[in-house]
Amino acid sequence: MKFMVCVLIVLVHEAAFSQTNKYWVFFHDKPHNASLKKSVIESLPERTVQRRLKNSPIDVTDEYDFPINASYIEQIESSGIAIQRQSKWFNAVTAYLDAAQIHTAKQLPFVKSIQPVAKGFKDRITSSPNQSSTSAFNLQYGASQKQNAMINTINAHTLGYSGKGVLIGMIDTGFNLTHEAFDSIKVVGKYDFIDNDTDVSEPLGSKGGSSHGTQVLSTIAGYADGRLIGTAFGASFLLARTEDDDGIGEQAEEDQWIAGLEWLEEQGADIV
Repeated sequence: MKFMVCVLIVLVHEAAFSQTNKYWVFFHDKPHNASLKKSVIESLPERTVQRRLKNSPIDVTDEYDFPINASYIEQIESSGIAIQRQSKWFNAVTAYLDAAQIHTAKQLPFVKSIQPVAKGFKDRITSSPNQSSTSAFNLQYGASQKQNAMINTINAHTLGYSGKGVLIGMIDTGFNLTHEAFDSIKVVGKYDFIDNDTDVSEPLGSKGGSSHGTQVLSTIAGYADGRLIGTAFGASFLLARTEDDDGIGEQAEEDQWIAGLEWLEEQGADIV
């Protein structure tokens, strides 16, 4: 009996020791010099520069723009750790680590701390009863009448505001753009941070996806006169798929969010 208990303890210990979870690995410092700053400024799209100048006319860059020290990345990878994401804002990387790898990473002199990557789950969107109504502003809002009235966008529309000239960035489970409500949508960039490609459509069916991202996008960008008018149907959009729908509730890991947000900001998004 004692032998069986000892074996069980060893097996449990080994299982716990070998279990991997995703962690942030934070670094102490970043490279910072005039040459690097010049390179960062030159790499920014003109739209991003102009947007930043509106908020900070003195300087368009700060420490958050500078890349992670390349030698830190090399040393992390040479230790056998596969990096998943890099964040210049956090000065950190994410990776799946077991207990031994956590110990190894902590011994590196440039590693400041190691913390688990947070995860979030959200409830599914349920459809509201169809409510059709005709506005007084030459737009047939249909089922979207109530949602537009609640936030007073109908008045904004009648004054000529549709979001034109504004670049909106969105992060979600993905976006299926084949519906006619998206026929006139202006998408200027898209990226899938789950599969690392430019196909941001939601993988419906394979995992029982929820179409959450598509539904959210439709409330903003949709335009199907008589049925659906989005709040900012005249805006342009950057779309980032950052959440992996597991078919039960959308699982969102913060490192994918951060990667998406950094990309959207670099592309010049006015609103996220």
